[in-house]
Amino acid sequence: MTRRALEWPCKVLTDRNLIPYEKSVPFPTNVDPNHILSNLRPDLFVRGPDNCVEYCKEVKDVKGQIKYVPVNPAVFSPGDVIEIAFSCVGVPVKGGQYRLLLNLRAVTLVSDECRKKSEQASVSKQRSHHVEAGLVLKRKRLYVDVEDPSNDVREVKREWKTEGPDGLASNGKITEEEEGECGSEKKGRAMEDMEMDYE
Repeated sequence: MTRRALEWPCKVLTDRNLIPYEKSVPFPTNVDPNHILSNLRPDLFVRGPDNCVEYCKEVKDVKGQIKYVPVNPAVFSPGDVIEIAFSCVGVPVKGGQYRLLLNLRAVTLVSDECRKKSEQASVSKQRSHHVEAGLVLKRKRLYVDVEDPSNDVREVKREWKTEGPDGLASNGKITEEEEGECGSEKKGRAMEDMEMDYE
């Protein structure tokens, strides 16, 4: 999807042959604080008046009056509300016509609250996502904890659902002695079965 938009570029340097009588204008400290652009500028190019762009920020003083202070261009980010100033240049083309070009002159930061709120919301959403991903689900205990003194297996009272040791169907409670006798009887039967298989 294409959308129509205006472009207002500004070249950093200009060929000296195009403006032979113009002196090079030094870069301001807020644009080139470490003098990197000044050291990289070749002698064949100059920084003329059309290459100068002012970067400002809109602030209010104690009385509520709006003032403009110079800022570093790095403070501008996508999502900021800005105000621009540009000039129009007519360039002659074929047929006696002119082509209108826009040249950037100044960029002013009006407000960055929308961008900051959006960034904070994005960070909060990412943090909540990480917290949900880091949750450890605890599995419920399905078996009796043998280390818990209140769950002593020897004290658990069971009821017979089949015939008891005396051959009678009973729902009575068995004692430890009866449970031991049943276990010994089952163990003896298992030994007999093993001997028969061996023979």
